[in-house]
Amino acid sequence: MHRAKTIKTGKWVYGYYVKANENTHFIVQMNYYCQLLRNVTYEIDPATLAMSIRFKGVLIWASFEYEKDKLSNGGDRVKFYEDDALPEMIGVVEYEKNKAAFWIHNRTTEEAFYLYDATKDSSIEIIGPACDLEGK
Repeated sequence: MHRAKTIKTGKWVYGYYVKANENTHFIVQMNYYCQLLRNVTYEIDPATLAMSIRFKGVLIWASFEYEKDKLSNGGDRVKFYEDDALPEMIGVVEYEKNKAAFWIHNRTTEEAFYLYDATKDSSIEIIGPACDLEGK
């Protein structure tokens, strides 16, 4: 499952990500319940894309590379504590395809932690989508 903001309204939509070509990206909401209803397609801003994962019972959205060297900014910004002795850390959840791994990436310090390792002994607090929180 994916989420992104529509080009037309700027609102979040949820469904399946489809890349039509280099400049056109869609979220498609499939209708499985009634053949009379059609699938709904939204043209989206790929910079806001995120993919969902369920981690420790929590739904988390992760940014990912939607084109070569273009990382989306739709993943959740999260707060976590590496251990009790260190202050809280804030980063964006990202998926790295080459390593098939989810990370929490602090884009200010460039530190990155595997999602599992970062939350092994601590909880994670979702602050909100990174693209909605820039400058905050």
